Amino acid sequence: MSTSSTKQARFLQREDEKVAEEFQQWIKEQWGWKKLPIGGVVPYPGSSKLFKTGEWRDITPIVDIEKCTGCTMCYFVCPDDAIRLRAEDRKAIINYDYCKGCTLCKEICPVDAIHLIESPNSEGGDKNDSTR
Repeated sequence: MSTSSTKQARFLQREDEKVAEEFQQWIKEQWGWKKLPIGGVVPYPGSSKLFKTGEWRDITPIVDIEKCTGCTMCYFVCPDDAIRLRAEDRKAIINYDYCKGCTLCKEICPVDAIHLIESPNSEGGDKNDSTR
């Protein structure tokens, strides 16, 4: 990992921790079981950063940095905002804490720089099998 990528990862981690602290404080001040709203409410912007959903993934996309041209197409199609771009060349970096393995990045990559592997936490079988 390059120095700038490491700095970027540290910055994102600090930002996540800061958001988590602010969110927990906001909940203490604003909510309680008596004030809890009904329904799927997003009470605090950025709170989704607290819920790392990457462990749901059955398929893991891997970026071949040598092949990646920095076109940014994968970045724009990722529904989970799990792809970041390296500052020096805009090449894709996948944040596996949030990547759910939808494979949209692989499908849109014009140079086939993303390949897929079965995730270590995968139990095998059909990804669409809801009985697992």
